[in-house]
Amino acid sequence: MAKAATSASLATPTGGIPFEFGAGLGFASHGAIVNLGGGLPIVFQGAVLGAIGVGSGSTEQDVAVAEAGRDAVLAALGAPSA
Repeated sequence: MAKAATSASLATPTGGIPFEFGAGLGFASHGAIVNLGGGLPIVFQGAVLGAIGVGSGSTEQDVAVAEAGRDAVLAALGAPSA
């Protein structure tokens, strides 16, 4: 849930913050902000509707599953494929 909350709050995928800043943000936010890959915002018609956060696999697996989930939500909304 922290990956999704971070991604929605920042309107950007998780995992892209340089380590030294990401670790500090995580510490300062008591774990509410995470810098692990697998969080993706769901953006529809220019608005962030929310986000999806996936964990338990490798970073690559988490990102792939998050992309599939995001794409499924956007398809249900009638958005063109990414």
